[in-house]
Amino acid sequence: MPKPGLLYVSARFTNLELSDEAFNKCGEAVAMQDSTDSDLLPGGNALQCIDFGAWIYEHIHTYELPGAKPSPATYAILVAIEPTPGSDQVFNDWYQRQHLDMLSMCNGHVRTARFKLEQEQRSTNPSELSAMAPSYLAVHEFETLDSVDHKQVQRTRETEWSRRILGKAERVEISAYKLLSAFGSGASD
Repeated sequence: MPKPGLLYVSARFTNLELSDEAFNKCGEAVAMQDSTDSDLLPGGNALQCIDFGAWIYEHIHTYELPGAKPSPATYAILVAIEPTPGSDQVFNDWYQRQHLDMLSMCNGHVRTARFKLEQEQRSTNPSELSAMAPSYLAVHEFETLDSVDHKQVQRTRETEWSRRILGKAERVEISAYKLLSAFGSGASD
């Protein structure tokens, strides 16, 4: 039986002088994996204007509020963290014993799934993109962002333990996404 996990894909445009048409074509070509060739692009190939990588993350934990519906929530906040080298146990203790409890008290929070980097899948520029792959990812699901009290969320980062962990982390990246469609088991009510 396959292990649960997450495929994390990162792409960064390296040629910022593309026309809108070429920019969109370049992104579509890589995302669809149909073909990376186009006469609209510098050098004729999408991979010459994009650093692209994909990594496989192993699922390590899900924290879910009692009564949460199994389908994905409407919004996801993805947090990528590279803790200080050698501090994995302290980092995971903080996440499990404090951070998740505090985050679960934020309005709209439904669940958090945590992942640890397992392997690099593909990279067009391995040395640079490998440095981009964080060791840990957390996907925090929220049913709505309208009712999220940003002060509540900020407090999850203001404890002494949080400041110590996050302040020493080599990298913390946060991005937000809205679910447009879902498929597979648990995709709908």
